[in-house]
This record gives sequence, structure tokens and C-alpha cells, in this order.
Amino acid sequence: MVGRGIKDSNTVVVALHVDDTTKAKQFAMAPALKEKMQKAGVTGPTTFLYVINRWHDSTTDAANDRVIINQHVKDYDAWEKVFDSHLQARKDAGMTDRAVSQSIDDPNFVSVVFAISDMKKATDFMNSKDLKDKMKDAGVVGPPDVFMYHVVKRYQ
Repeated sequence: MVGRGIKDSNTVVVALHVDDTTKAKQFAMAPALKEKMQKAGVTGPTTFLYVINRWHDSTTDAANDRVIINQHVKDYDAWEKVFDSHLQARKDAGMTDRAVSQSIDDPNFVSVVFAISDMKKATDFMNSKDLKDKMKDAGVVGPPDVFMYHVVKRYQ
């Protein structure tokens, strides 16, 4: 999947499935990739995040707007219980759970992806006291990294 930032369309997210993490990490550090990226116009820093999907909804829906939230948590299992308990609030905010992942390198680094059907409701929810309180209850450490994007291409 390729997505472009909603606030800055020059910021891009690319999500790929890999069979061999070691090879993927080697490829990401290869000078040839850096050269190709520069030729393609990549000017800023690039971040590679390797995750294990704990839950993934592979159905295709009409909503192409997405948000990915990356966050550090004190304990994944404790975080997951609070996250699961807040499902209806996310649905009410026009957000559909798409994926929950853990970093391969840090099991307390969590990445969640949501499809957005109502951007105003979702934005209001993400800025709400309710969500801030839930994140605190869930053991989120520090502010999360939030990136809203529009899916521009899907690969099978």
C-alpha cells in the first residue's frame, strides 16, 4: 500500500509484507536503495518500522482515508485490554480498526491503523479528553506519533 499525507501530500507511507526481516533490513540499508530514493525525489529522513501484525483486517472498504498511530506503551498486554474496551468509541468516531502491530525490535512499541469514514469526528475523537484518559489508563508513554494519510495505491 502507498499513502500520501493528508496535511502534507509530499509525505509518503509505504507498507509492505516481508517474508524475511533480516533480508528486508539489509535491503533498507543498501546504498543502491538510498540512491534510488534520492533519484525518486526523497529529500527528508526515512523511517523503517518492522512490525508483527497481531491483528489485521484485510477486507477492502470504500474509505481510503487512514490514520496510523505509533506509540510506546509500558506493557503490551495491559495496553491491548484497554484498547479493546474502547472499540465502540472508535466506531462512533467514524474509525474502523484495520491493524494492530508490535515492533519486532521493541514489543512495547505499538502501531495501530484505522480507516476513517468521518474525518471531523475522528479528529475530534483523537483530540478528546476521553482518548487521552484511555491512553493514560493503557500505559501509553509520551505523546503518540499520529499520521493521517490517503491510500493512493494498493498491491496484492
